[in-house]
Amino acid sequence: MAPAPDYRAALPLSEEPGTGDQEPRSREIHPVVHTQFNFDDPQRSLEAPPREWRYLVLHHTATERGDVATIDAEHRRQIDRDGKPWLGIGYHFVIGNGRPMPDGLVEPTFRWREQLHGAHAGDAEHNDLGIGICLVGNFEETAPTPLQVKACRQLVSVLAEEYEIAPENVVGHSQLKATACPGRLFPLEQMIVAARAPATARTNWSADEAVLLPTGAQDTHSARRARTVWPVAPNQPLLR
Repeated sequence: MAPAPDYRAALPLSEEPGTGDQEPRSREIHPVVHTQFNFDDPQRSLEAPPREWRYLVLHHTATERGDVATIDAEHRRQIDRDGKPWLGIGYHFVIGNGRPMPDGLVEPTFRWREQLHGAHAGDAEHNDLGIGICLVGNFEETAPTPLQVKACRQLVSVLAEEYEIAPENVVGHSQLKATACPGRLFPLEQMIVAARAPATARTNWSADEAVLLPTGAQDTHSARRARTVWPVAPNQPLLR
């Protein structure tokens, strides 16, 4: 069997760090731990008290492929305006497009688990109080996949309800700084609608749309314990 392709090469940043993308402290290297988000219990995987979130900030990678590890590797090379290195990936969540991260998979990063500020918005308030959600893809050229859209709607719905985030505080990156992100083909209005009606946006996941962690990935908080996280296709058991 041929070896799996190595997708860990660094990806180009979709945006340069903004003036607000500052890291308040240094930290040791934080390993990438692959987990799935628990839609039924958003706080289950948290390793710190929940932050008082006010915004959801939506992004694209502006690349054709990527995953948490490749974005994390690139962001670790970044320096903020005070000369401090970034702690790692600047987003709280990444949603895959199938290249190589499974299409529609929602993966939280260390910033979510540890309830840390983001490094994604370009201003201090939205980094401090904004949950950064990044979808893999370049939505100036192609639209997100149907599974990405559905997963993002569900994620926005759950987070808006859990943290009482107003629909007007669901924003694209381009509303905060001069950038094309998250792209002209990104369906921002659908995400605002999801925040208005959180109870309905998290339903209707069919079995053939299951999105599971790749074989061998760590699953410490979600699929093994969740009540209804990521429905499983026939003959495709959850990771143990």
